[in-house]
Amino acid sequence: MSEYFLEVFMDKDWKKKLERFEFDFREEFIAWPDNTESGVPFNDQVSSFRYCLPTGWKVQLHKDRNANSKHKSWEGTGSIQKVNQDQIGWNDTLSAHKWVKL
Repeated sequence: MSEYFLEVFMDKDWKKKLERFEFDFREEFIAWPDNTESGVPFNDQVSSFRYCLPTGWKVQLHKDRNANSKHKSWEGTGSIQKVNQDQIGWNDTLSAHKWVKL
């Protein structure tokens, strides 16, 4: 398991984890599936997330499953950051993420 990651949650209190994505130091767009491997609905279900990225990188969370869709970005600080639906401004509408080198 990498020390750098993105974890997405179904609730705004970071309790019902849907998925963990490991960061591997390359720019990449990842469209999320409709369901998790265990069959839990995933796409458009995220209400909070936490991440840890090194400085010099950011994560973009996208409203749709294409790299040109509306998105918001959060920069890495080297420590774990928590963000919920109140900070995102979007609830249950996220569908993808992208790792971006600054």
